[in-house]
Amino acid sequence: MALTIEGASVGFDSNGLNQLLEDIQVKLVDDTANHLIDNYEKLQESLREIWQGQSEQIFEANIGSDLQKIVSAIRSAGEHLSTTVTNMGAEVIHADEELVKPRSE
Repeated sequence: MALTIEGASVGFDSNGLNQLLEDIQVKLVDDTANHLIDNYEKLQESLREIWQGQSEQIFEANIGSDLQKIVSAIRSAGEHLSTTVTNMGAEVIHADEELVKPRSE
């Protein structure tokens, strides 16, 4: 829970960090990857209606391969972003813990 002083926020909200990490995974990574995959399936259906033969099959395979690389890159970037945010959160927690230490006698 953050302490609010005249609109200024001081403190660290670990629940907010966890929500951010979940949003990165679900709303950014998963939704984007699923959107690409769904639209690829629609593209396949459209191609098959108007184009037949070896060139269509090769084109479809190439697009499918490219899609897998893109989805993999999106998932990898999402993992990297989540790791970075987690590490930043750990640094904030550490700084908060170091801010006020018990005095030794």
